[in-house]
Amino acid sequence: MNIDEKKMKLINEFMNMAKGRTSEEILPLILAVSKKSKQMGLSFTKEETLYLIEQTKKEMPEKDRARVDMILNMML
Repeated sequence: MNIDEKKMKLINEFMNMAKGRTSEEILPLILAVSKKSKQMGLSFTKEETLYLIEQTKKEMPEKDRARVDMILNMML
């Protein structure tokens, strides 16, 4: 996926903070990254957001992945 360098830096920062955390712990991180991206004048496409979520899910236990999928299905 071809992602802007500033966005990729923000994604990598998020991924490092999210490692080893549960889905409940990740939600505040997502909100913080969202706020930071807005302050930087960045917005993520739906595809970029889904990419970020899929990458984050790789580090989660199965139970948490299922919870994230359920939340995504309600949001999309």
